[in-house]
Amino acid sequence: GSWFLASVVPSLAALFITPYVLYKVAKPEVTHTPEAPELAKAKLKEMGKITPKEWIMAITFLLVVLAWAVSETWKIDKTAIAFLGLAVVMFANIFTEQDLKNQGGVLDIWIWFAILYTLSSSLNTLGFMPWMGDKIAGSLTGFSWPVVYVALIVTYVLIHYFFVSQTA
Repeated sequence: GSWFLASVVPSLAALFITPYVLYKVAKPEVTHTPEAPELAKAKLKEMGKITPKEWIMAITFLLVVLAWAVSETWKIDKTAIAFLGLAVVMFANIFTEQDLKNQGGVLDIWIWFAILYTLSSSLNTLGFMPWMGDKIAGSLTGFSWPVVYVALIVTYVLIHYFFVSQTA
């Protein structure tokens, strides 16, 4: 809670200031599109109603995300949740074995992803992540809160790209 309270003001400030700064720094070429709503309506009409397969996919996605969110509390294995979601879309013939073959390296990506996720989980289990957290916290002691805040955001982004744990 204290971390949330300490970061809420700078986070909200960044949330509102960043779009304005980006607008000024990289001004878009098109700033007025009165025809956009009509084009969107026409495109939606062209696409037609949501199909049953699209409903199944949307519901499966929401349930998988919800299951991942409560997996720690309910002691559900995240890999089992992912495979269950995959099974649902494959049984519903939304994603087929032919799709896997046509995608080329998709299966390779899943295998590497599983390996990286396992390695990342092991780093956490073996205590590397808490050790890294302690080292970072120790190096930030004594600095003002804005410096700590920026350092934590930069560190957070770097760690999540260097270690696949959160990216996974």
